[in-house]
Amino acid sequence: MNLAETINFDEKPKILIVDDVPSNLLVLKGILEDLDAEVHQASGGNEALTLALDHDFALILLDIHMPNMDGYEVAVHLRSYVRTQKVPIIFVTAIFKEEEYKQKGYDVGAVDYLEKPVNPDYLLAKVNVFLELHQQKQALQNQQHKTEITLSAIPDPVITVIGNRIVYMNETATSLAQVFGHTKACKSLVELFIFSPENLKQIQKIVAESSQLPPEQAHAVELTFASPKSSNNYVYEFRVVPLRGKSASTEETVLIFHDISSLRSLSQEMAYQAFHDPLTTCPNRRFFEDRLKSAASRYERNKNHLAIMLIGLDSFKQLNDSAGRDVGDKILRMVTERLKTALRDSETLCRLGSDEFSILFEDIDDIDMLKLPAERILGLLSEPFNINNEEYKVSASIGITSTNLGPNIHPTSMLSDADLALCEAKKQGGNRTAFFDLSMRESLNQKIRLDKELIQAITDSQFCLYYQPQVDVHSGKIIGMEALIRWHHPEKNLVPPLDFLPTLESTGLIKEVGAWVIKEACQQAEQWQQEGLEVPCISVNVSAKQFTEKGLPDYVKATLSEHGLTPDKLGIEITETLFMESTMQVENNLRELHDMGCEISLDDFGTGYSALSYLLRFPIDVIKIDQVFIHSLLTQPQYKDMVSAIIHMAHGFSKMKVLCEGVENVSELAILNEMKCDTYQGYLYSKPLPANEMKQLLLNEQQTG
Repeated sequence: MNLAETINFDEKPKILIVDDVPSNLLVLKGILEDLDAEVHQASGGNEALTLALDHDFALILLDIHMPNMDGYEVAVHLRSYVRTQKVPIIFVTAIFKEEEYKQKGYDVGAVDYLEKPVNPDYLLAKVNVFLELHQQKQALQNQQHKTEITLSAIPDPVITVIGNRIVYMNETATSLAQVFGHTKACKSLVELFIFSPENLKQIQKIVAESSQLPPEQAHAVELTFASPKSSNNYVYEFRVVPLRGKSASTEETVLIFHDISSLRSLSQEMAYQAFHDPLTTCPNRRFFEDRLKSAASRYERNKNHLAIMLIGLDSFKQLNDSAGRDVGDKILRMVTERLKTALRDSETLCRLGSDEFSILFEDIDDIDMLKLPAERILGLLSEPFNINNEEYKVSASIGITSTNLGPNIHPTSMLSDADLALCEAKKQGGNRTAFFDLSMRESLNQKIRLDKELIQAITDSQFCLYYQPQVDVHSGKIIGMEALIRWHHPEKNLVPPLDFLPTLESTGLIKEVGAWVIKEACQQAEQWQQEGLEVPCISVNVSAKQFTEKGLPDYVKATLSEHGLTPDKLGIEITETLFMESTMQVENNLRELHDMGCEISLDDFGTGYSALSYLLRFPIDVIKIDQVFIHSLLTQPQYKDMVSAIIHMAHGFSKMKVLCEGVENVSELAILNEMKCDTYQGYLYSKPLPANEMKQLLLNEQQTG
């Protein structure tokens, strides 16, 4: 080894970003461009693996949802190569945000998990931590190389002994003796190390054994000395080399001491950082998992029950976004201090990430023992947090599981079980505690199966559209239709939308499926026109998530043009939830679609966050009154008055039209006619029909005039 082989500190650390979407690569590279690092990029798994084997990367930012080879597969390959198995991987994803996907990421070797759109400050903070760790690792490796050179040049303390008698000490060794409190030359190992009997015993043993070994098998051990003159500890790498040959006695042995105190201190600091959260100084997820593993071993031996309490702050992201990250960080530190006051000495608080904390309990005789500390914690966190003379309210939800809940609760699954209980507490409105039961695990398994089946459904084109006529109340003629998605499951046959649309929304797949619905409806309209039919406006339901995309109007315009349709042939149906997520982008998209000529309908009016301000603020052409009101027209007078008021109100707002959903009998239709309702749809006229049956319905009506 020579100095030329040591690590080059002038070489910039390298970061690899992997994403199949060019715009995402551009955004990530733009965020990282001011770092003193060399950024490489790959547009797929194979390219990423090739680059990873050609370069030594300090960090890899890896997308999950990629064609051919997803991020999980890439991570597995990276962990299988010696060169890349220690490179930190941060998953960056817009789709796989649920806890099970995060856990899968950690299982395949990820060290962190970021969600898109990426917060630049948060990303830079994460990246800087790993760059610093990389530099520290380089420093340790470089120091180790130098150590070998140093030992060969023997600038370290060197002592030559015959048995226990010291025959030579170099100048550095003499200084070492002075550190150990000696004021004069020591004549024996016993005299030199009299203050450290345990180390002396080990040194004597190694010296004795070394006489029986060839020089290439020289001992090297680590010794820690507590200086008698100070409170400092000194850590030495101790090496014994027996001297043999013409000029040396076979009994003569060289002792070399290399001071690695600073390296050990740095190593301990890095170990601390690896097991502690830098913001709160709490032990982190890795620490908790290690502690849980040890507790699980004790549980297997003595069957003393374990419990996990998982604490998650309610709506913390909204608070962080509105008040700012600085306030959010201060609140997290204050939350940590409050939580610590609720613990016994035997309990350790850990921060698992973001706004989640955990506590491990051992020797739990009864799960009810945790009700009181849970209530205490909820009470502690309900008190306002005062920051810069501003008060902030924070509540928390708690999920608890324990091995004494039943034989199917095992320590290896307890963390995920507690997370399911936490999710249940949040579903119930937050600021409460939920205890795990096995039905939660089955619900999760069903959701995971549904997620996979939906992805397969997209791949295999299992979705189709049904069409329900929209009929003029006065003339009885079809003046439009609503395109409704259906899922032809290979085993379950036709799956109703309510069984899968919420999952499409929660996973983000609704964007891809929603785009397909628009294209499929336009393609069907084009086909009917080519077959000589007069095609009325086809309305499609557009998710709030689709409206957050800047390119929605352009996509609609391009799709209409591709199929030779004018904008009045495509209606856009929205729900009131869109208004709750209203942003400038949402408003711009809505106005652009309306100005283009697409009819905008407000679906399920009256069931959500109905507000007159929305009707004035947004360009709405049609109000669709939900069927829950229509079904009560004949039995509940107040519903009749409400529907009548909505119709008159809509006609007064720039001549908005009204469509009533779920009309099932002539009596309901007669009432709507009296109220001057414009349009209706429902089983009275027709149920939703597949394309071929809808075609026949249009053909029959147009032939009868």
